[in-house]
Amino acid sequence: MKVLVTGGAGFIGSHTVDRLIADGHQVRILDCLKKPVHLKGMPPWINPEAEFILGDVQIKADLVKALEGVDAVYHLAAYQDYLPDLSTFFHTNAVSTAMIYEIIVEKNLDIKKVIVASSQFVQGEGQYHCPTCNTDTSPLMRVESDLINRDWEHRCKTCDTHIDWTWTTEEHVAPPNAYALSKHSQEQQAITFGERYGFRRWHCGIPLSRVHDSLFIMPTAVPVESSALIIISLKRQPSMRMAIRVAISSIFMMWLMRICWL
Repeated sequence: MKVLVTGGAGFIGSHTVDRLIADGHQVRILDCLKKPVHLKGMPPWINPEAEFILGDVQIKADLVKALEGVDAVYHLAAYQDYLPDLSTFFHTNAVSTAMIYEIIVEKNLDIKKVIVASSQFVQGEGQYHCPTCNTDTSPLMRVESDLINRDWEHRCKTCDTHIDWTWTTEEHVAPPNAYALSKHSQEQQAITFGERYGFRRWHCGIPLSRVHDSLFIMPTAVPVESSALIIISLKRQPSMRMAIRVAISSIFMMWLMRICWL
């Protein structure tokens, strides 16, 4: 098969490209190499056997070019940040997903599957249980006054006691910000457009939005006739350089938060 991987220069995308090529597929990458993710342009880990197109998933002409002649799409390109440029999340994540389906239908492309990456953040803080009131709840976010007082736990809105985290069900949806909302939109598009335009819905495991792990590596196999949310298994761990970067970033953020809260 010939497979398009949007965001194929990124962490998840590049590992996906490597695995697809190892499995004997032809791969085309569409990536805009946007800063600050790619500060030095083309990263050295791009698989030389993959075709690379420098383009943006927000631009329809770039998507039309990238979709030409492919059999399947892994839509992994995304914008993720905490900046208040709210519309960017939807233009990059949600609108690009809609355009992929729009182009497939408009040009009657013979694409057999579209795989869309969601996020665990679609579920927000997850589900909790109040042992005092014996009720289940889903808090949206922690109260600022509690954080100032270094109280990190959620509280029951009824009795004001700490509540306990519980296993979160597949059906739970509580996106707390623009990124999560855009990812939830992608989920719904993959399900709705896949059903409406003849892509059979199929899940080969736990959608990424439902995974509570920090290691996202290789996608498992998805039937050719399917349109699904991408599934990430833990068969291959990130590089040591990536692990060190994550550790340093975490230490810096802890130091910064400590200063802010002193």
